[in-house]
Amino acid sequence: KVRMLDLKGTELSGLQAYESIFYEYSANRTLKVKSAFTVNDDQLYRINFAADTSIYDDYLPMFEEMLKSFQFTKTSA
Repeated sequence: KVRMLDLKGTELSGLQAYESIFYEYSANRTLKVKSAFTVNDDQLYRINFAADTSIYDDYLPMFEEMLKSFQFTKTSA
């Protein structure tokens, strides 16, 4: 079972992006999940952070720093 909390616009690697926050429920635990997603070169990219609700706020700053530093790079074939 999943319950959506929030969806808002943001930026990821200089591109228009979106962030969503939702809860994911299972028999044994509840996870809080934050996803950032964008489209680059006709590909959808999604980066997720999921943690038990009891530790989510402790690790969220690390995830947000990682998102700020994320960059797409081109590689030659």
